[in-house]
Amino acid sequence: MFPFVAIIGVIVILFLALNVMSEHRPTQSSGNGFIDALASAIARAENVDATANNPGALTSGDVPSGNIAGTFNDAGVVIVDSIENGWNALFSKLQNIFSGNSSVYSPDMTISEFAQTYTGGNNSDTWAQSVASDLGVTPDTTLADAEANYGQ
Repeated sequence: MFPFVAIIGVIVILFLALNVMSEHRPTQSSGNGFIDALASAIARAENVDATANNPGALTSGDVPSGNIAGTFNDAGVVIVDSIENGWNALFSKLQNIFSGNSSVYSPDMTISEFAQTYTGGNNSDTWAQSVASDLGVTPDTTLADAEANYGQ
């Protein structure tokens, strides 16, 4: 009886682990593998409750107003009307950074600098380490260098 219970326990743990990991994986693609990987790494670092449909913990300035369904917390993180629109808003934010259209972020920022700004300093070292690790680089790597070396 014990081996059967142990096997069932392992199956349940694997199912839960896969379910948690899939919450941090885009449901669609931005069309750029690095942007997708960075978005996924940010979602994992942010770990926002799935009911917010907001994997990037974005605020109203980053989500089209027609896609905002409410406010998730007092930090201004919004509830997005669908998970697809949540991912698209995060993709758009990241694409603006890499195209030079962000007034806040630059591809020349290190992941640590990016984390400091993105998180407002809240747990930024842990956040930077998580994102860098997911991308296979160190926190002192610039976003541009992480992109240039992605997949190599």
